[in-house]
Amino acid sequence: MAVLATLRVELVTPLGAIADLKTTAVTAPGELGEFEIFAGHVPFLTELHAGVLTLASDSTVKRYAVGPGFLEVTADGLIRVLVERAIAADDVDVSAAEQALAEAAPKLEAWKGNLGAEYQTLRAAHDWAKAQIDVSR
Repeated sequence: MAVLATLRVELVTPLGAIADLKTTAVTAPGELGEFEIFAGHVPFLTELHAGVLTLASDSTVKRYAVGPGFLEVTADGLIRVLVERAIAADDVDVSAAEQALAEAAPKLEAWKGNLGAEYQTLRAAHDWAKAQIDVSR
């Protein structure tokens, strides 16, 4: 079996570092859809949507629910993931996330107001709850 080149990933929230580890592949929830990064990827900076961040290596897969934020790939293979919040899949309170989604989804579907701060707050709560449910599956 060939040894794959590794990437160093830093996952950080405003409250501090969540993870700092080496991996061979990263799958992230971009604003335009999910994308994957391997060693040797060109440097770039992109916006992230709330969703599931997957860090895969030869023998392990670590998954995190992440809120919105940014992901940067540097020329030396460092991947910085800066998000509003993040939680490891094993730490998700699924019943609380399901309840939050059940409360937010009908409100969001029935929304008739403007797309200002109140709507954005409701959308963020919905997307965070869905990210936690998705990562726990």
